[in-house]
Amino acid sequence: MAETVDIAFVHAYTAEITRQYAAIDDKVRQAVRVKSGVKGKTYHFERLADDADFASITSRHQPTHIMNATHSRRRVTFTDKGGAYVLDRHDEVKMLIQPKNDYAVNHAHAWARFINSAVFTAALGSSTAVIADDTTASVAIGSGQQIAAGGVGLTFEKVLQAARILNENNVPKADRYFAISPQGLEDLLSETEVTSSDFTQLMALKSGTLQGPFLGFTWIETTQLALASTTRSCIAWHKAAMGLVIPMELEVHITQRDDLNNAWQANALLSAGSTRVMEEGVVQVDITES
Repeated sequence: MAETVDIAFVHAYTAEITRQYAAIDDKVRQAVRVKSGVKGKTYHFERLADDADFASITSRHQPTHIMNATHSRRRVTFTDKGGAYVLDRHDEVKMLIQPKNDYAVNHAHAWARFINSAVFTAALGSSTAVIADDTTASVAIGSGQQIAAGGVGLTFEKVLQAARILNENNVPKADRYFAISPQGLEDLLSETEVTSSDFTQLMALKSGTLQGPFLGFTWIETTQLALASTTRSCIAWHKAAMGLVIPMELEVHITQRDDLNNAWQANALLSAGSTRVMEEGVVQVDITES
């Protein structure tokens, strides 16, 4: 009788990947607008500009002033991803459902990296604006939303400047995030304003990281930020300014490969896409890394 994998293996392995993904404490997915279960080739984030003002009423029975806010949209195109691990017949199939399974850990980490990369790339790349008659235009992040490296790392002044840019754009102060590299974190922890109790209650050097909000930002340390030569692009943003669409959450298939001597294959598939919904809510903060 030919062997077939028990469906419990699939459920257990999928649950283990999900548990490992949760253990990563992936702050990026929590820091953006997420839409799941979407059907279709693309998804649109609708934008409503805050550009409609009240009119003065100067006489009795004056005609009603109709406020016409500007509507626009940003398009998300999805990227499909997948990958499989193969266990030879001589391997123990129950490895697939062992606690702290290394295959599940690797799949979970790949899942997180894919989501993070999609968000970071979209934050600083060109977004797709949908205009009349379903025509599209490419929209780059404006120069006013960029802070030059200036030959220095991440400084207290650059953080203040990023906050000022968001403030001047009337971006809400809640739900602001700042993604920095390990060297950017090292730069910032060397700043007196960050580490001295005279300036902050964080006392960041006690833990070697930034715990809790600082200057209105929740901090995310990552190795996935873009690096061009010695210039690293850190990102400050508001949650509503970034959109993440996941039409296919992680899907796992465990099957036997008759073309590989009936080896067991654990294949993971998913699909997602991201876009910058509002340019004014994202700031590119370039730093110099040695």
